[in-house]
Amino acid sequence: MKILLFDAVNIKTAYINLGFSQIASILRQKGHELDYFSIAWDKDKLREENLKKYKFDLILVSCLSSQYYDMLHHLKSFKKIFKVPILVGGVHPTVSPMETISNEEIDAICIGEGDYAVAEFCDKLENGQDITNVRNIWIKQGGNIIRNDIRPLAENLDEFPFPNRKLFERNIIFGRGRTNVMFGRGCPFKCTYCINHYLQNLYKNRGKYLRMKSPEYAIEELKDILKNYKIHYFVFNDDTLIFFKDWLKSFLSIYRDEIRIPFSVTGRVELANDEICKLLKDSGCDSLWMGIESGNSWIRENVLNRQYTNEQVINAFKIAKKYGLVTKAYNMVGIPYEGPEEIMETIILNLEIDADLKYVKILQPYEGTDIKRFCDNHNLIVGDVKKINRLDEVHKLGAVSTGKMNRYEILASLYLWDILTRKNMIARIKGHIGYRFYKILGFITNTLFNNRGRIIHEGE
Repeated sequence: MKILLFDAVNIKTAYINLGFSQIASILRQKGHELDYFSIAWDKDKLREENLKKYKFDLILVSCLSSQYYDMLHHLKSFKKIFKVPILVGGVHPTVSPMETISNEEIDAICIGEGDYAVAEFCDKLENGQDITNVRNIWIKQGGNIIRNDIRPLAENLDEFPFPNRKLFERNIIFGRGRTNVMFGRGCPFKCTYCINHYLQNLYKNRGKYLRMKSPEYAIEELKDILKNYKIHYFVFNDDTLIFFKDWLKSFLSIYRDEIRIPFSVTGRVELANDEICKLLKDSGCDSLWMGIESGNSWIRENVLNRQYTNEQVINAFKIAKKYGLVTKAYNMVGIPYEGPEEIMETIILNLEIDADLKYVKILQPYEGTDIKRFCDNHNLIVGDVKKINRLDEVHKLGAVSTGKMNRYEILASLYLWDILTRKNMIARIKGHIGYRFYKILGFITNTLFNNRGRIIHEGE
């Protein structure tokens, strides 16, 4: 069966869609013929006049919530030209199943991990079998929606074939020798702005949620990549690889001897100690990325559910620098309860740790997150969440007020970041212009509409 894999990613990047590439490898193993289009790479192919050159039996779509609304018009074209079933999977249909399957172009959705569910669906469709009883799949039939239950998690990740990178060779070329890899599934933490808590509940009592490939199998995957591509740098995409300390020690003991290529990891400040940072550096790691999110401890702990102190933040970055690791700090503004003073606390903390790279964005209340429910309950969503559709757009109005600041004041604070933390003079000048412009807009908006919102603290 000939299948189109349509990736709703809308920015060109070195990073491949690892979930999609894993499903692709399983489908290839089963003999299906695959083609891959993405919004970022295939604007010409996606024109209706060019789509007519192709023929497919099924369209599989992968999308995040930040991509969903931007890609719907492409599904209209697919349905008009190909007249074949469209199955949508990924984060958005998982957290917003009814919204997704209610779209008239979409015939079915996959909820949760789709490796075996999608393979079973494709096999049954090709063989003319009943496709309405596949676990993880919701499907339309005769005006009704059949909602199948979730299957247990696949606990042995070594049973999967290596992700199919051939479909994503443009990303690898774009990365000039950099590519991303992921060794595990699941995150042990419950940050309120992430869907991980949602997934933990979805898979409760359905198998082991935190899973890792064996160190040996992970090494074999890296060797396979190096055999087929000229790679000189790995980005390990696991959310909290350093959480699995024993696994990491076993893996890096082999990596040092058999791979020996520089890599970066994402970690947590409360886990980044001397032992871990030395182990990473001695094994070829050159960069450690960690989230601060807010410099205000009350907001960080009670609103974001990030349980660590400012002292731990300072110490983690100090230790990482001691071992020569390039540091990257992730931050947010526009968090509920946040005002100018709290944002300044975040800026001051970032100036103190002096990370090599400082990354800041406006909080986005994605569906399925605890922070989205909080914002809904407190009437803080004042913008159109459907316009949160570009992950690379930083200086753009968010969708929430904080209870102390409106959207324009929040965006002004983002420009204040540029003024106080950027070393490039042009960036700082742009920061001054943007800050003053949006500060004025914020004042006018608040005077006319009073749309900062107000959160009632417990006990008021």
